[in-house]
Amino acid sequence: MRSTTSFIAACAVAVGILAGPTVAAFRQDVKFTYQWKKGATLKYRVVQQSTTTLSGLPGGMGDLTIDQSTTQTLSSVVEDVAADGAATLRQTVEAIKAEINSPMMAMSYDSAANTSTGATIFKEVFSQLIGQPYTVTIAATGEVKKVAGLSQLADKMFKSITPDPATAGMLDGLKANLSDDAMRNMFTQSFAQFPDKPIKAGDTWDMQATSSNPMLGTLITSVKSTLKSIDAEAGGRTARVAVTLSVKRDASKPVPPNPMGMTLDVGEATGDGEQIFDASVGLLRSSTVHLAIPMTMSGTGPDGSALNMQTQVKSTTTTELIK
Repeated sequence: MRSTTSFIAACAVAVGILAGPTVAAFRQDVKFTYQWKKGATLKYRVVQQSTTTLSGLPGGMGDLTIDQSTTQTLSSVVEDVAADGAATLRQTVEAIKAEINSPMMAMSYDSAANTSTGATIFKEVFSQLIGQPYTVTIAATGEVKKVAGLSQLADKMFKSITPDPATAGMLDGLKANLSDDAMRNMFTQSFAQFPDKPIKAGDTWDMQATSSNPMLGTLITSVKSTLKSIDAEAGGRTARVAVTLSVKRDASKPVPPNPMGMTLDVGEATGDGEQIFDASVGLLRSSTVHLAIPMTMSGTGPDGSALNMQTQVKSTTTTELIK
């Protein structure tokens, strides 16, 4: 049973990797772009919360719930700005607070307080991440072109951790989230992306991005954005963008193998959210995105019995500019 729960925990971690009345002050078409300034330092707080509910567990067990939360303080230094406005950001994690609670396990880590509870796996992993740089390339429109260096950093981090069968699945899940593609997918969902032309309130536009997850396969993220309003706030211009999302696995690509010999079928994830962009300074102020992810896991349990488990993951990711 330990191997089964370990795999469940890994999957939960792997997928645990975006209103109100306003006054329309600007009714003309506006072209929105990010205004990166070389040498500038930006800080964002990213909070990811998820609840995973599993049913159909072996042995007549009832539903199992796993709650996770991760809070990161990200520092981004604009190292270069190309002629077309695309920026190369050197990004580091300044602080991280992570927690997971379930009947199977309970653990937490807070880098700022240098405290941890339960198994030390969170501290072993995340303490090595603090202050280590990787790069993000993002266009003037907000399209996340590339994340580089995080996967290499993760490989180095996990090599220094002593293997433990009881937490092997958890480590696989953490590593899946600490990858270039996983981070690019998170930014794609969180950062407002605009068409390369003027738009007005009510206009809609679409974008799509592909990423690879070592546990879930090739994922296609589609985002439909609608400019709700352009509001006057303290002499500036604030764009409110509503988004709807879908994330699905590319059925034409092979399903990644997993160490437990189980079949993992990921259904189409759907979600919605709102992004707030300050057009006067060309920066994302905040975003909130909700996502629901259905999955099924089937195979043979350690005792030879058939397993057919249904999983529902509900997550919320909030991103906020703090400096």
